[in-house]
Amino acid sequence: MTEGSWRIPAFVRAFVRHGFSRRSLVTRLFLRFALLTLVIWLAVVAISVHSALRGGERELERDMRLIVLQVQAVIEQFADQPDGLAHALESVEALENSAEFSEGVPYRFQAWVDGKPLNPAADLPNVPPAATGLHHQIVEEKPWWLYSSVSDDGRHIVRVSIQTDVLAALTTEQWAYYLTPLVISLPLLILPSWFMVRNGIQPLNRLAGQVDNIDSGGRLTPLAATPYRELDPIVTSTNHLIDRLHAQLQRERGFIADIAHEIKTPLAIVRSNAELLQATNDPERRNIATADMKTGLQRADHLLRQLLSVARLEHDLQHVTATVPIDLAEFVRERIGLFSSLARTGGKLMELDTVERLPVELDIDAFAMIIDNLLDNAIKYSPAGGTISVSLLAASCDQIELVVADTGPGMSAVQIAQACERFQRIGDHHSDGVGLGLFIVRKACSRLGATLHISTRESGIGLMATVTLPSLPAAFRSGLA
Repeated sequence: MTEGSWRIPAFVRAFVRHGFSRRSLVTRLFLRFALLTLVIWLAVVAISVHSALRGGERELERDMRLIVLQVQAVIEQFADQPDGLAHALESVEALENSAEFSEGVPYRFQAWVDGKPLNPAADLPNVPPAATGLHHQIVEEKPWWLYSSVSDDGRHIVRVSIQTDVLAALTTEQWAYYLTPLVISLPLLILPSWFMVRNGIQPLNRLAGQVDNIDSGGRLTPLAATPYRELDPIVTSTNHLIDRLHAQLQRERGFIADIAHEIKTPLAIVRSNAELLQATNDPERRNIATADMKTGLQRADHLLRQLLSVARLEHDLQHVTATVPIDLAEFVRERIGLFSSLARTGGKLMELDTVERLPVELDIDAFAMIIDNLLDNAIKYSPAGGTISVSLLAASCDQIELVVADTGPGMSAVQIAQACERFQRIGDHHSDGVGLGLFIVRKACSRLGATLHISTRESGIGLMATVTLPSLPAAFRSGLA
């Protein structure tokens, strides 16, 4: 450091760099502590100054009362000597205004005997006061303190005046007396207060370190309990979040394991039949292997399409999806037309009950996933000669109800709840599926804000899935009437 140069202390630079470069709890607590200290100190100073002012007034009143008593004694002593009285008053005034007694602040004397002024003043009112006491008065824009004394018989009146401001009189010594400790001690409090606040939030820093190490060792570790009640809500909320993340990770790991397991079967079928095609020249065996390979590829394709639907639904649940106006009745008729050939192949009949037109505005991709998976399940699990019944009607003036019923083996309430989860296939009848159909339907209903209810049909044969779409925009309600 060169001669005459000066550098800011390191702790001050650290305070400015860390405290003001961005919002800081340390700075917030420190500034509030400093502000509170300043307010308390100023309040104490204000109370002390007020007490000093009152004390100054009392002291001034006492001094002026003593002077008045001296003047009254002189008046009584020289009552019969007018010339001597005037000279005596001048002597008393000169004595009281001497450097030994006045401390540089001159007193003014006024006296009246029988209502006549003995020494009129040019710059003060010469009207005799009516009562004894101290009062403050502004005379020609100057502050004066006046103490008056009236004798018992009212003949002798004395008034002592001094031009001064008690508050101004305090500024030189007494203001310095009260404010000097504040000016000296407040800066001295900055450094210990700064370290005290920083040390006080160390538990928060240690908690941040624990959060950084939550996933150490490849697993989520809950935070240890804290002895500080202010940090307990943070620890509790973080541990709840860890529990949710752990559950989500478990689901994801299970999902990946299920995918690996499900995709392994069709791939094994394709591989084994490909090896058979390569190893044999028998036309019959080659046809069987080709058919089996096609079945494996179809199953793998179906699984991948289902997985793509799940991924799209879970992504779109976190984002706003676009809705389009469409005639829902016509759309359902088209989807049934696509599945009718599959139903006829299995010897099954499809029925539809709907209105001529049903104009709505909704997320058509999500609705397509619902109707396609419900129709696919109904056709897949209904026996030959069975019937798949579909109805699309207005449940009320602003709701639409889609019902898909089959004549399959049905499921219990427990099995229905299980079937709505990922990769859950109930019974041997579901061996051709991958266990994602109803899960996709449930997710798509959540995306649309619709409700899904699956139950056994009243006849006791087959299942009935009911999807109730939410309230529709007013512009489309006319189509439901």
